[in-house]
Amino acid sequence: MVGLPHKELLQLFSSETPIKQSGWIGTTIILYSPEVKQLSYSLIELYRLWLFIYNTHMEQLIFQSLGIKYYDLDTPALLIDVDLLISNIQKFNDLAETADISIIPYSSIHGSKDILKYQLQGNKTLNRACTNSISEAEELVDLGLQKLTIKSTPISKNQIQRLWALSQNTHVDVVVTDPQHVTNFQQACPSIGESLGIIIQPVSQSPDREKSIITIIESCLSSPNIQYKGLLLEESLTLPKEDYSSLIKLIRSKWPESEIIALGDLSVKNLQEIHLVDYLIAGCYPIPDIPYLVNFPELSISASVLSQIISKPTREHLVIDSGHKTFGTDLGIPSVIHDTEHEYSRTLKPLKFSAEHGAIKFDEDQFDQITVQDKIRLLPNSMELCFNQFDMMRFVQSDTFIGYKKITGRGLYS
Repeated sequence: MVGLPHKELLQLFSSETPIKQSGWIGTTIILYSPEVKQLSYSLIELYRLWLFIYNTHMEQLIFQSLGIKYYDLDTPALLIDVDLLISNIQKFNDLAETADISIIPYSSIHGSKDILKYQLQGNKTLNRACTNSISEAEELVDLGLQKLTIKSTPISKNQIQRLWALSQNTHVDVVVTDPQHVTNFQQACPSIGESLGIIIQPVSQSPDREKSIITIIESCLSSPNIQYKGLLLEESLTLPKEDYSSLIKLIRSKWPESEIIALGDLSVKNLQEIHLVDYLIAGCYPIPDIPYLVNFPELSISASVLSQIISKPTREHLVIDSGHKTFGTDLGIPSVIHDTEHEYSRTLKPLKFSAEHGAIKFDEDQFDQITVQDKIRLLPNSMELCFNQFDMMRFVQSDTFIGYKKITGRGLYS
């Protein structure tokens, strides 16, 4: 057993092969800190953490002790409250049960295997997942999922080859919008034993929409390697719900085994003809953002960003250490979460953000209550954009930091 101060941890793991060089296989290491007298880690657990650190490209992780209060974490930090995460998942599954629809988790929203594992425990959730890209799907193969659905159609030769290779390890459905997509897959099929599922997403404004769908289905039926599965209907402001219903009835009259999949969490509440839909692809419900909570007020804030106040340049403005690179503000700026320990947080109103900083306005009479180095939590306007800014999440439980979790899907676009 070896006692090791925190500062020496990175010196121990300062090469690509620390275990080989240290010769401490099987050793238990005790880390000491002022907050927690000691925490025990096996060497392999520390080595795995080191691999996370070593392979991190954007976020340079500074190791901090498990067991400290989340408020003491370095900032900016993406926080996940595990209990509220689980509660949100259960509440959304309850909504799905009321609507009598099964959920396929859309893991690209958060890019986290750990959050996906929690989602898969839902009572109305299938052992499946939907991703935007092949790369994200490849990251999930080891989870033993029944099926993977890839929403963005592979176009390049390399992507199509990877798609077929992926289908050798798990059942794969891919979304298409054009008959040429199916032709491309057929031409690249490596062997007669391979199989690929096809889900058709209708192009709402196309005058030949039904004709195109039928052409794709017939092309699938004529191929021994391509299997037509069904339709993907995405929430749309341009396509009336009645139009969806007529399309579903048309397709099912000809191909009654067609699966009907709705994409978009709001479908669990908004689809008038919900009984026509078999599955719902949904992803933001474990970690709702500002717009999501407007539509689902029964859910709780489970994900937030911890930021630090670094200056008060005027008697009505403060600056935090988090900006575009933290929140991904393309779709809107974050809001401040009320903190009972800092009553002034009720008056904080974010104004604008630069790459690395944020300007926040407050009531002038609150000036003396606000201290530089105070920390506040903010709720992103888009969780998907925010998560894509981080390599790591900090999981917390009862305000206590319980572990780092890697965002495995970050940057996997192709």
